Amino acid sequence: MPLPFVLVPARRLALALAFGVGLAVLAACGGSVSRVSTFQPTRMVSFGDEVSAVGTNGTSTDRLKYSINFLELDAVTGLPVTPQVVDCALAPVWNQVLAQSYGFVFAQCNPTGASTFTADFLAVPGATVTDVEAQVAAYRGAKGFDPNVLVTIMAGRKDVLDAYDQIKLAGGVGNAGAVATATATMAAAGRRLGELVNAITADGQGGRVIYATTPDLGFSPYAIAEEAVTPGSRQVLTDLTKELNAKLRLTVINDGRYAGLVAADEVIQVMAKNPASFGLANVTLGGCLATAALPTCDQNTLITAIAADGSTVATTPSQHLWADDTRPANSWHVRVGNAADSRARNNPF
Repeated sequence: MPLPFVLVPARRLALALAFGVGLAVLAACGGSVSRVSTFQPTRMVSFGDEVSAVGTNGTSTDRLKYSINFLELDAVTGLPVTPQVVDCALAPVWNQVLAQSYGFVFAQCNPTGASTFTADFLAVPGATVTDVEAQVAAYRGAKGFDPNVLVTIMAGRKDVLDAYDQIKLAGGVGNAGAVATATATMAAAGRRLGELVNAITADGQGGRVIYATTPDLGFSPYAIAEEAVTPGSRQVLTDLTKELNAKLRLTVINDGRYAGLVAADEVIQVMAKNPASFGLANVTLGGCLATAALPTCDQNTLITAIAADGSTVATTPSQHLWADDTRPANSWHVRVGNAADSRARNNPF
């Protein structure tokens, strides 16, 4: 049965560009120092959960991403090649956008068959802030950090969902005590994540970090579905996300020489509130069919829509804000990735 959202054409280019400027502002980081030389990192490492992962479980070389994948197409027929192959260079996840910009190669997406890798993607699906701390500790022991290492970190999605689950187990969002406990837990997670960023930069002796806030889950399809059953759920999910992100931002030393912020939560908010300005037709449902659970979703396994004339039509990856109930789709990734690239190139690292 087709799902009830309507395809909406994009607005004028001028409006889209205006919002693009807004996103650039959202991605800005503090620090009043100026650049003295161009930052040219020699290697890159990414930490986090599946939002930053390439490859099933974050380690496989199957090229799959926890977003909407693109299959390689035959140049003549325009159909997926047989056997099907994922073109991992297309529809990159946010940190992959940054890696591609600097020409870094990592094992999980290596279509040219390179034998030397200049980037390590260590993000693992389902990772919490505690898990990311372990990722960083393991990398520190194996390779270490220096001022020529470009580091990306995004975490907190699983922490927020786990905290919300604890509220539900305690009776729901009407239980003020449970909400307060969950909020305090998110504050602690955000502070720990901020302290992790500070430890990596090591007052300029360590890596140069691009750290991104976690997407606002109050705008997710999961939150919308929860709200329909239990009013107030969306606000609680937003508040939990906000608390974690706020403490992260407050804890990181505000020095643009060592760390650059990408406000990925605000990108979700702006896109969700102004969908037509970004060419989005669907901001309330996961774009992937339930039968194509992430990371197996691709351009041929998307939900259908009802056009203005009432007909059922196929959808495209760029029309969806979310890939599934809690994980963003391609349009969000490319905007956050471009913001990360801007931070890396314009902060005085």
